[in-house]
Order: sequence, then structure tokens, then C-alpha cells
Amino acid sequence: YFSGLIAMSGSLLSHFVFDKKPMETTRYIATAHGCPTENVGEMLNCLQELPMEKIISVDSKLSNVQMLTDGFISEISALLGSGPVVEGNDDG
Repeated sequence: YFSGLIAMSGSLLSHFVFDKKPMETTRYIATAHGCPTENVGEMLNCLQELPMEKIISVDSKLSNVQMLTDGFISEISALLGSGPVVEGNDDG
């Protein structure tokens, strides 16, 4: 049973939907908002207190930073910013 769903286009199996550097992305967003980055638990607690709009705005800026630091767009994932990741057994 389920109470709802979100219909989205695309496939989770596409190579470009995964954030290849999830911790780097998270630390960038945390730093931009003054959250601690050394202790993952403290960083998570701080990020959970932020309004969604603030996280999204920084994530959009991150896409531009990644394009500048990684050179010209080498794959479509550079346009998408962060995305889903496959986490290990101990995700914190």
C-alpha cells in the first residue's frame, strides 16, 4: 500500500543521475550556510534545520563552481548538480 507518488521523467539507472562526490557536495552546502563540516552528525543536524530554499539556492551555485573547477562540461551530470547516491551500510 502507498499513499502517493511522485511522477518524474528519466531513469535512476542513467549514469548521470548520481552525485559522484556526495560528501564534497554536502560539505560545500554546509560551509555556505555556516554549518560545521568536521563532525558529520553535527553537520547533518545543522543542515536539517535549514529551509529547503536555502539548500537549493546553494546547490544551484555549486553547479557553476563545478563547471569552472572541472573544466568545460564533460558530461551532462555537470548540469544537474547533486542527485541521488547509493549509500553504504552505515550512512551515519
